Amino acid sequence: MKKQEELKGNDMKTWSALQVVDWLRTYNFAELKENENAEELTQMKAMKLLYYIQGIALAAYGKKLFTEDLLAWRYGPVVKDVHDKYSGMRGIVNIVVNDYDVNENNGIDPEARKNFEEISNDDDAEVVLDTVMEFYGSKSAIELMKLTHNETPWQETAQSDVIDPVLLQTYFKENVLN
Repeated sequence: MKKQEELKGNDMKTWSALQVVDWLRTYNFAELKENENAEELTQMKAMKLLYYIQGIALAAYGKKLFTEDLLAWRYGPVVKDVHDKYSGMRGIVNIVVNDYDVNENNGIDPEARKNFEEISNDDDAEVVLDTVMEFYGSKSAIELMKLTHNETPWQETAQSDVIDPVLLQTYFKENVLN
């Protein structure tokens, strides 16, 4: 992981989880165009990446990257707003969003592109997101689920309860960023 001394400071903005998922979708869209072996981002994988994003942001900066709580659900950490928006979908990149058909010819939807660009201009958020994608981005949703199930924040939170951000921060400081 990136050393804490490489991190700038506490200027990181707080986004919504849906904006962060748009960043992930746009990142994956580009990956799909460049690599024929890349797999489309699934709702389940996005949820697990959000967990790692929040944990690293809390450990590195002492603040959340996105405002919503993470819940400890049966298959791992979940952000309810993201679950609700993409309910029933497996892949969440090549979809129709607000009557815009996301595909290789049309490109990613304008709102997702805008969120990607805004978040990418936040240097501290970009460090967190790039770090998560470097270390967790190539793992499958199932691999990420298994990882989260072996980590204290999910294990110590009752099913359907909010994962305490302090527990997340402590775990990631002691076990991930050290």
